[in-house]
Amino acid sequence: MKIKRIDGEKLYFAFLHGSREVERNRKMLDRINVFPVPDGDTGTNLAATLNSTMLGSSNNPSIAAVSKGFADAALAGSRGNSGIILAQFIRGLSEAVQDKEALTAREFAHAVKSGVDRAYHALSKPVEGTILTVMKAWSNALHAGHEKMSDFNELMHHSLESAKKALKETPKQLKKLEEAGVVDAGAQGFVHFLEGITHFVKHGKKTEALSGKSANENFEDIHPVVSGESITQRYCCEMFLSGQKLKSEVVQMLIEDLGDSVVVSGTAERLKLHIHTNDPSKIYERLEPLGAVQVPKIDDMKRQFEAVHRRAARIALVTDTSCDLPMEVLDRYQIHTVPLHINFGQTEYLDKVAITPDQFYSKVETALDFPKTSQPAVQQFATLYRFLAENYDSILSIHLSAAMSGTFQAAKTAAESLNDAKISVIDSRNLSLSLALIVERLARILQEGFTHQDALDRAAGWIQDARVYVTVPTLKYLLRGGRISHLKGIIARAAHLKPIISIDESGKASMIGKAFNHEGQIKKILGLIQERHGRQPVENYIVASAGAREKALELEDRLIPVIGKRADHIVEVSPAIGSHAGIGALAVAIL
Repeated sequence: MKIKRIDGEKLYFAFLHGSREVERNRKMLDRINVFPVPDGDTGTNLAATLNSTMLGSSNNPSIAAVSKGFADAALAGSRGNSGIILAQFIRGLSEAVQDKEALTAREFAHAVKSGVDRAYHALSKPVEGTILTVMKAWSNALHAGHEKMSDFNELMHHSLESAKKALKETPKQLKKLEEAGVVDAGAQGFVHFLEGITHFVKHGKKTEALSGKSANENFEDIHPVVSGESITQRYCCEMFLSGQKLKSEVVQMLIEDLGDSVVVSGTAERLKLHIHTNDPSKIYERLEPLGAVQVPKIDDMKRQFEAVHRRAARIALVTDTSCDLPMEVLDRYQIHTVPLHINFGQTEYLDKVAITPDQFYSKVETALDFPKTSQPAVQQFATLYRFLAENYDSILSIHLSAAMSGTFQAAKTAAESLNDAKISVIDSRNLSLSLALIVERLARILQEGFTHQDALDRAAGWIQDARVYVTVPTLKYLLRGGRISHLKGIIARAAHLKPIISIDESGKASMIGKAFNHEGQIKKILGLIQERHGRQPVENYIVASAGAREKALELEDRLIPVIGKRADHIVEVSPAIGSHAGIGALAVAIL
C-alpha cells in the first residue's frame, strides 16, 4: 500500500525503529570510530542520544507534537559530536513542521533540508566526510525525488541508497578514515538510523526489529588502524548554558579558539555545547558572563583511547577525584577517575577537570554562597562501567569513605545494575592522600598481572594501614560547609584552637589533636608519624596543601629525617576536599 502522507504516529515509530537499528550496531560503530578522535564511543553516544530522544517523547497523531517532543528530548540527552549534530538536525526538522498534523513527501523533504541546514549551522567548522555529508546526500535525494515519487516507501528506499553511496565516499574525503580503512562512524550510524526508518515505512509493523545478524556479533573482526597521536585535545566537553537571549553563533565564536569539534545547538534560553579541548576551565571562564553552566560531561579521550587500543592491564581501575594523585601517575597506570561535583550558585563544575585549585579558592573568597559538593550520579558510573566492561576482563572501583560521601553507594548501585560485568566496588574508608596511596599500590600490582581477587585481598590490608593527618588553619570553612556545629565552632575559635583531623577506622573524620598555632600542629603530626614509623616502617607517603605549596615543601623537609626519604608526591588537594579544610591546610598520608 502506498503511503502519501506521514503523521505523528508514523514518525514516532519510524524513529523508534531507527533507534533500535543504531543500538543493534552500537559496538561495531564504536570499533570503527576514528574521527575526530579514536575514542571508541560514537556508537554508544548515538545510541544514547536516540534512546533519550525516545524515552523523553511520546506518540501523538500530530507530527508537530511528536517532532517537538523529539527535539526537546534529543537536546537534553544528546551525547558526543555526532549525537549533538543529530539533535540539532531533529530540532531543525521540528521547526519546519510547526502546526502540521501530517506531511506530504514534498513537505517532508523540505523539513529534512531544514534539519540539515540546522546541523551545519551548529558547527563552527563543518567537516565533509562525516555524518553531515550523509545527511546532506539523503536530503538532496529526497528533494530530487519527491516530485516523481510521492509514495513514501519508494522515496525512502531511493534516498537511502543515496545516503549509502555518500557513506562509501567518506574515506576519500577524510585522510584519517582512508588510513584506518573504515567509513565515518557517525555517518555509518546515521545510515543505520535511516535503515530502521525505511524498514518501518515499508512494513509498518510497530514492534518488529530488523532481521539479520547484528554487526555487534562480529564487530571484533574489525581492526581499524588507529593512532593516539591524533588526540591533540584531551577532553570531550559537553554542557548546557542557561541564560537569556543566547545566540549560538556568538557562543561558537567565543570558544572556538579553545579547541576543535565545536558544536552549539539549542534555544535562546538554553544551549548545548560540545568541544574538544585541553583546558575545560577556560570554557567556563568564557561562558560564565553569559549565564549558568549546567549538567557538564567531560570525558578523557586519552583514557578512552587507551581502554580500547592500548590497555596497560587486563583489569580496569576506577576511582574518584578525591583521590589526590598527580596526573602523571594517573596516566602511567591508566587510572580512570569519576569527578565529584562542585556548585557555585547555579553553575556546576566537575572537580579537578573544570576548575583549577587557584580558580576555586579565588571563588571561595568572593562567593556569596559557600560551594556545595556532591557525589557523581549513578548514571555516570554506569556509563563508565559499561564502556570498561566491553574492553577489560573486570573492574575494580575504589572510592572515598562511604561515611563521608554517597560516592561509594552511587558506584555500588551502578555496578549492581550491570549483571553481566565483573565489578568490585570498594569502600576505601579513606580520602584524598590516603586514598591516593592505596590506589597507586593497586594500580602497580594490576600492571604486574595480579588477579582480581589478589588485588582485593591486598587492598583490604592497605585500607587498614593507611593514615592521613590534616592541619586545619581556620574553622571558617568547616563552619561554612556545615562540617561542625556552629556552637562548637564558636567555642573552638574563642579558645584559638587549631585542630588536627584524621580518618578513623570506620571512615569518619575525627579530631585527633589540637594546638594553639600552626607550628604546634606540625610538631604533633611529626610525633604521631614518628611513633607509627617506629612500630611499622612507612613505605610510602604523600604531602599536600590547599593553596600553600611552599609550606608543603617545608613539611617534607621536616619529614625526611623522621621517615628517611622524600615523599612519593607533593600535590594540591582536590577543590572538593580543600573547600572543607580551607586555604592553607596541610596534609600528610602514610602507608
